[in-house]
Amino acid sequence: AIQKAWALAVTGHLDQVEQTLQPAERLISSLEPTFEVRIMLGTIAAARAYSANMHGEARLAADFARQALEYLPDNDPFPQSLRSVATAALGDASWITGNVEEARLAYTEAVRIGQAADNIHMVILANSNLAHILMELGRLHQAARIYSETLQMATRPDGQRSPLADGIYAGLSRVSYEWNHLEVAAQYTHRCIALCRQWENYDLLAVSYVMLARLEHVQGHPDQSQEAMRAAEQLASEGRLSSRR
Repeated sequence: AIQKAWALAVTGHLDQVEQTLQPAERLISSLEPTFEVRIMLGTIAAARAYSANMHGEARLAADFARQALEYLPDNDPFPQSLRSVATAALGDASWITGNVEEARLAYTEAVRIGQAADNIHMVILANSNLAHILMELGRLHQAARIYSETLQMATRPDGQRSPLADGIYAGLSRVSYEWNHLEVAAQYTHRCIALCRQWENYDLLAVSYVMLARLEHVQGHPDQSQEAMRAAEQLASEGRLSSRR
């Protein structure tokens, strides 16, 4: 049931997460707090933190993330990975509420924990968010370096990109735009859009269409700019975007 709840959360079925978690929580509520029980309780709290962030309920997400960290042991790779998830959720909550420095510290810690747990998935996610935060702080060169290093992590030996590369492309596009490297920015944006379409990441797809519209506008292509904006507006009108955006 806990695994099903996580699957529902990450595939966007947020309205079904809590009703799936509650029976599991009742089943283990009377058990002794063994290693396995603590992991299950921590996993439930982490799922709730993720779901709350996606609903835009940042303070509730932070409470659940701290609860997860209290439950989860730090002496085994599996709960360590979950601790990385919970710490990243704290970063998300801080980011949503505008506490950029707190978000930076949380993502930095999430990267460290993910590396210790050998969880490349969490390292990529947390690094991408960390680079985004560094951009907001004006540290573009540091952000570009992290994005580039993380893109290598998200690339298989055969050259195929992980679904997580979409956010990295989006970040590299923003950096390139700030440096006025408009053609490079457009290339990264188109790569991001292709991955978002492939993996149905509608939130980032909408953001990328807006970025494409901006790029087309500054390059003197008003028709293409309007087309990109219409694509973003269509995603919003179809109700495909999460509350967090």
